[in-house]
Formats: sequence, structure tokens, C-alpha cells
Amino acid sequence: MSKAEVTVEPLSQPKIKTDLFICTHPLNPLDVMFTNQVISYDVVNMPPVSLIQNVQMRGRYYYFENAKNVRLPVNMAYRFRN
Repeated sequence: MSKAEVTVEPLSQPKIKTDLFICTHPLNPLDVMFTNQVISYDVVNMPPVSLIQNVQMRGRYYYFENAKNVRLPVNMAYRFRN
């Protein structure tokens, strides 16, 4: 069995900005399509629901001063119909 050391660096408080941005992390398209304008993306085939990554979108997002490549959409929400 292999061993690995994991180090954690705390993030600064998130700041919010509204602009065109790219989120490189995998997202469920249903969580972001109602709050941001999705422009382009790569599909990650993962049944039963495919994810999207490298998403270029316009809207509000969180960013962190000490993590340059982390941009996460604001107001992501799980939505379903009754």
C-alpha cells in the first residue's frame, strides 16, 4: 500500500466578481445553467448525468486572492421539479 502526504493551505475569504470567466472544475450543468450564461464547455461522460468542465460562462463568480486558478459560480443550486 502506498502512502501520501496531504498538505492543506487555507484559502482567503472569497470575493465576488461579475464577468466572463472559466471554471476548470467539473460541474453539473443543471446547477449552473439557471444562474449563469454558459458559453462553451467540455463534456465529461459520467452516466446517468454528464458533467461539464473548462466551462466558459458569464455571470457572478467567487475568486480567491491566494488561489489564482479557482473561479466558482455563485448561487449554484440543486433544482428539481415535483
